[in-house]
Order: sequence, then structure tokens, then C-alpha cells
Amino acid sequence: MQKQQNEGQQLQARVVRLRQQNTALQAEVAALRQQETMLQAQAAHSYVGKVTAHHTAMQAERLLRQQTEAALSESECCRRAFEQAAIGMTIADLEGHWLHINQHFCSMVGYTEGELLALTFANITHPDTLESDRALLQRLGSGELPTYQTEKRYICKDGSLLWACLTVSLVCDEVGNPAYLIAIVQDISPRKEAELIAQEQQQALQQTLAFLATEPELDKFVEQVLITIAAQLQAPVADIWLQNNEQSTIALHVTHRNVQLAPEPLTPFNPTPIPLAALQGNVAREAMTKHKQPFVYPDLPNHPDMEIFRACSAVREGVQTLLTVPLVFGNHHMGSLAISHMESHDYSPEAVRLVTALTQQIVLATQLTRLAEEAKQVAIVEEQNRLAREIHDTLAQTFTGITLQLNNAQYYATQEAAIAWDIIEQVKTLARSGLTESRRLVWSLHPDADEYRDLAGSLQRSLTQLTLHTPLQANLAIVGMPQPVPPDIGMNLLRIGQEAIMNTLRHAQAQTLQIELSFKTDAIALYIRDDGMGFDLPSIHDRVGFGLLGMQQRCDRLGGRFTLCSQPGQGTAILIQIPFTSP
Repeated sequence: MQKQQNEGQQLQARVVRLRQQNTALQAEVAALRQQETMLQAQAAHSYVGKVTAHHTAMQAERLLRQQTEAALSESECCRRAFEQAAIGMTIADLEGHWLHINQHFCSMVGYTEGELLALTFANITHPDTLESDRALLQRLGSGELPTYQTEKRYICKDGSLLWACLTVSLVCDEVGNPAYLIAIVQDISPRKEAELIAQEQQQALQQTLAFLATEPELDKFVEQVLITIAAQLQAPVADIWLQNNEQSTIALHVTHRNVQLAPEPLTPFNPTPIPLAALQGNVAREAMTKHKQPFVYPDLPNHPDMEIFRACSAVREGVQTLLTVPLVFGNHHMGSLAISHMESHDYSPEAVRLVTALTQQIVLATQLTRLAEEAKQVAIVEEQNRLAREIHDTLAQTFTGITLQLNNAQYYATQEAAIAWDIIEQVKTLARSGLTESRRLVWSLHPDADEYRDLAGSLQRSLTQLTLHTPLQANLAIVGMPQPVPPDIGMNLLRIGQEAIMNTLRHAQAQTLQIELSFKTDAIALYIRDDGMGFDLPSIHDRVGFGLLGMQQRCDRLGGRFTLCSQPGQGTAILIQIPFTSP
């Protein structure tokens, strides 16, 4: 690119130099003609003087003709260089109207030279940069800038967009006044497209990492990663297969179908666990287990491994291109990710690297979940031991004291009633002390989960993370003044909202999702509505999904009211109302 820009700038300098040489030659001819006139006047009566003056004029004419021919020859070379340059070049007036355009620029934007000469640069400049282009042009024309370089988008004749690096220089006339503009235009669309893809991939990685930090459920995180992969690779389906080393099998664990690319359900695919021995000789498995590298089947139906896949029911019908990526932790092979395309598809190295990085996030999440579960079990044992100590040292001793005192009271009840009543008062004191201890123990078990107090913020973050890179248009509206809520209310309402969002993404085939969180004087209300396919409530009454059942149970535990409305073709609405008194 720098070489082409230097050539263009050299061409500009040569054009300016030719104009200056031509002006100097014209001035020299005028001086010679004036000298000839003077010589003719002085030698009016001298034949020799006349001959000399004529001879001098003839020499001047001959020199001028030679210099002019040389200048024209050089000018013709410059014209050919301008026309045949392997980079776009244009000459325009100070208002941006094109005066000359080379063929390369015409080919770049898809217009003929005649069509472009009837337009200005503004007619084919994308609106995003038009004002900044005009500002730079004004600074150039005012002499504030001698030249400028910018990146912009042109609107081609067929409606497509062309990214270009534009270098513009101002050319002045012989007295220094701005005359016209020379521009060099280079197509940088491949580089810009690569930059945009890299930005999208970086954003996808950051979003999934953020989701990993906030989503405690492994399967929901895995599904979010599959959503991201399917969107980035424009894949209709992505599968996770997990390996069971104890049983020496590999089984389909979770599937994501990209409804944007595959609105109709694909052929049912739920294979039984496949013995690892049945996959012996599979090229992809060898690449993944031995070399820990992804493997691509560009033409799966005609690959020898297709017979193995078909015999094991390990691949969907109609798959043309298959990308497999290993799930590896250290030397432990955990399974694989399979991305299927129903047509021939070319995976760029950047796309494979992105999928590999996202797959490693699944491995990381799996290991973190395993470690967290182990830590949880250790913590449960430790907490059980602590509670046992606390109960032994407080409640058990209190109840033992109460029992002894009641035995004493029973003894004195028939002999000395006053003493018996004193003992009963002591028992009441012990009972109150035990009640206080029991309350302290109960409160020690209650989590202080501050992260759940900001329900509005947590719900907005979850909505953004779950719907990223999906066609679903989702919005959260807050009604009333947001307030901190008790952790149990915040946690349960957040889980209800997350489940509703995932149900919409998985089943509803909706275009929009509206969530409204209302803070009232005596209650908190969460209203969730989508415009998806809906369902017939009576028909699913006896087979309601675990997700809906879990939402209702969470609402019941909070003493709230759960309302579900849905009709086929008219979407689904859920309303949860929880009693709540502002602090």
C-alpha cells in the first residue's frame, strides 16, 4: 500500500513540475519575441541586423518547439501512468466534482467514467463519514492541511460497501492559488473485514467469560457458548459429546439449533451412547485424542469415516461439512464439540481458533464446576461439624438443663409448691435462652448474598449475556424506584427471569422479548412476555416442563403469585408478584 501511495505522490509531483516548466517556456518565448522586435527596430536599416534577428527568432522557435514536444511527451507518459495505475486515482475540483478518473477506480466502485463524472464524491460516500470528509476537504482548500489521509466507505453501484484508504493532495497554480485535488484510493476491504471479524470474536470471548463468572449452572453456560459458536460460524447446529471413561463410551450431552439458520426442526437426532471401540480408525478422533487438534471434514459424505459415523449413528443426516474440536484438560480427553453445516463450508483459521478458545472455556467451566462441587462437599462436612459443635455446646446443654430442672420441679410439686414454681421460672429462663441460641444458629445459616440485592442490575446483565449474538430483540424496563431487595427474593426472581429467557431462546422462536420489573409499595412484580409461537395450556397441563415447575415453586416459596398465559401463535406471558415492604 505504501509503495502505491509513493508512486501516486510522485505522479502528482511530475504533473505539477510539467505545468511549471510549460509556464516557464511560455515566458521565455514571450521574452525572445520581445527581443526580436527590439532587434528589428534597431536594425531597420541594416540587412545584417535583420538577418541576425530573424536567425535568433528561428532558434528560439526551434528550441520552444523541442521543449514543448518533450513536455508533451512527458505529459503523455504521465497521462498513461494515471490511466493504467494499479491503484485508484482521481482528479477533482475544489468542490469535489470529478474531472478525471482512472479505470482502476471505476472498477473498484462499479461505475463507468461517464457516470462518475456526473457525480461528486459525496454521492457515493457512506453517510457515516460524509461530514468528516467535508471537514477535511475544507481544511485542505483553506491551506490548513497540505494533504490528508483517511479511511472511509464508498457505496458501490450494486449497493455493496467498499472500505478504502484515501490520500488527497492539493495542487496550486503558478501563482499559488488552489487549483484542483488529486486523490489516491486503495481498496482495504479485506483488512477491514478481518479487523471487524476479530473485534466480534474478541467481544464474543469476553461476553462468554463474563457469563462464566455469573452463571452457576454448567449446562446453561455450555448452551450459551454453543449459541455464540453457532452465531459466529453461521452454523445451523452445534453438539457437545462427553466421554465416559468408566463405561468407555461417548454420548451426546447437549445440542443447540440456530433457529435463524434452521427455522424448521432438523431430523431427530438422539443417538445412544457409542462405545469408544466402535470409533477405532476414525481420523478425527485420532487427531483430537493424540494431537489435541481440531479436525475438519470438508466433504463428509465422501470421506471413508462416513461409514463409521453411519454405523454408530454419530452424525446427523444431510451434513456436508463437519468441524470437530476436542475437549481436553491436560492429558484428559473429556469429549468433543461438533459443528455441522448442511452445505459445503470453509472454516477460516481465525474461526477455528475462536471455536477452540470457546471450547476451552467449556473445559474450564467443567473443571471449575467439579472443583466447586468438591469444595461444596468439603464445606458441607465442615458446616455439619460446626453445627454439631454449636448444638452440643448450646442447645443440647440448654435442653439438658431444662430436663433436669423439670425433674426437680416434678419432685417438689407435691411437697413444696413455692420451690417448684421457682424451678419453673428458671426453666422458662433456660427456654428463652435456648430460643435465642436457636435463632442465632438459623441466622448464621442464612447467606448474606449481596450480589442478589441489586435485582435490576443482575437481571439486566443476565439478559444482555443470554441474548448476545442471537436474533432475539430483548428489552428490560424498570418501573418505579429500584431498591435493594432481600437476597432470597433477589436470587429467586433472578433465576426465574433467567429460566424464562432461556425458554424463549430454546422453544419460543420469538422475535422480541419484553421484561418489566416493577417496584411497588407492597410488592415486586416481574412481567415477562414474548411474541413467539406460544402453546396450548390445557394440552401441557400434565406434562409441564421442569423449568416452568421450578419457576412456580420458587414463587410459592416466597409466598408470591405465579400467573402463566399462552396461546398458540400469540406468544407467552408470565407474571410473578412477590410481597415486599420497602425498608
